[in-house]
Amino acid sequence: MMMLNDFLSLFMNNNPQKTVKTGVIGLFLLAVVGVSGCSVNPATGKREFTPLMPQSSEKKIGASSHRDVVGEYNGEYNNPKVKAYVQKITKRITAASELPSDYYTVTVLNSPVVNAFALPGGYLYVTRGLIGLANTEAELAGVLGHESGHVTARHAAGRSNVQAVAGLGAMALGMLTGNQQIAQLAQTGAQGLVASYSRSDEYEADELGVRYLTKAKYNPYAQSHFLNNLNLETQYQASLKGDNTDDAPSFFATHPNTANRVSKAADLAKSKNITDGFEGRSEHIAATTGMIWGDDPSQGMVQGNVFSHKDLRFTFSVPSDFTLDNQPNAVYASNPSGHFIQFTMDNMATNRSMMEYLPFEHAKDIKLVNLQNIDMPNMRDAVTAQAIINTKSGQKLVRLYAMRSNDNKVYNFMMGTPRNDIASLEQDFLGTARSLRNLSSAEAAEIKPYYIQYVKISPSDTFESISARMAIRKNPEQLLRVINGLSAGDALPQSGYMKIIVQ
Repeated sequence: MMMLNDFLSLFMNNNPQKTVKTGVIGLFLLAVVGVSGCSVNPATGKREFTPLMPQSSEKKIGASSHRDVVGEYNGEYNNPKVKAYVQKITKRITAASELPSDYYTVTVLNSPVVNAFALPGGYLYVTRGLIGLANTEAELAGVLGHESGHVTARHAAGRSNVQAVAGLGAMALGMLTGNQQIAQLAQTGAQGLVASYSRSDEYEADELGVRYLTKAKYNPYAQSHFLNNLNLETQYQASLKGDNTDDAPSFFATHPNTANRVSKAADLAKSKNITDGFEGRSEHIAATTGMIWGDDPSQGMVQGNVFSHKDLRFTFSVPSDFTLDNQPNAVYASNPSGHFIQFTMDNMATNRSMMEYLPFEHAKDIKLVNLQNIDMPNMRDAVTAQAIINTKSGQKLVRLYAMRSNDNKVYNFMMGTPRNDIASLEQDFLGTARSLRNLSSAEAAEIKPYYIQYVKISPSDTFESISARMAIRKNPEQLLRVINGLSAGDALPQSGYMKIIVQ
């Protein structure tokens, strides 16, 4: 291993003018590197070096971030049956880890997004969207085992150390050579190193998750089963939005390709030489029957091409070929042709006129053209303008609307198309903006969430007959397959229960 003095000597040789700068950097690196020594991690068997996040501080770090994480995911999902179910699984799977089960704290997040993650100190998080996608207790245990693996392997501590050292290396190179291009290149390499390290973390957490499943007497194949479910769900969401699911993952992607993980997790399970293990299908059905699927109306709800917010009492619609996506910071919509709509509310807006608000507050960093007043129903002040912005898929021409309602709320739309295609959608964009209106108390009361239900399969049933019972009417048969973990070529089970979405 290269020592610090060796590292510094690379830059000092034949460069006496760099001695002062090198000394400063050296002292800084010594201060960081000298904080802690190496130790062997009992979960991975690897020597680890994490001076910037010692294990003694991980609980404090996790606790300090907990409230913010819960807030970002719409709070906790306060369903006693679901919470007790998740806590039971967590206790069983973490008892198989290298840390005591009471070290962990699990939280069910009130979010339809399919996600799970861990913070230092044993803070585990799983969304109700992920719980709803799983089909057995063992699948959910596999997810929690994977996240427990991140904790026992101390991946957060390792990432913080790599990021800091990589950043210091880039800074040192820039200072010592005086060449900003080299410094920028070094930083790009540092980012790549961190991303690669994170992909390695995911595979290692998969391996630990399968280990914990096996030790806890669950079916070790459950992790690969759920990863396959996740792959199906990702493809379904991409099909709604017109995304190309065959694109290769980018170099800086922080997670490996899900299809690759399915194969690797299955190989890990096979290596355990266990052909059975607890599945917990009936337990999962009992716990998730009646659980909310998709949006919580109190946080805004998508129904087809209509978005409505029960508590804030407003609604608007998008063109029929657009797919709506309700996120905590905004509502998004897109179609397969690359057109998009973004809707936000501005709770911090001043009382400026919209003619001043749009260019000087909301879009102050965008060059606007053709800014003009416009009449909108139910709005006392509204303006619109155009602009060109850069996106991941290239430049887009966008139409912006800023509107103040009669009850003094400020609403914003940004609607974009490829630069040569704005004319075909101008009327659709205007129609979306004009559709924004307040809801009456009676209308708000009628907004009901979607729920998970299970139906018994009869001999005469087909995918078509069961999907006809689904309340979500956009690609219902494909969604039926996804939520039941069935690929396009899979046959309908001859018996048992199928998960459906009702309202």
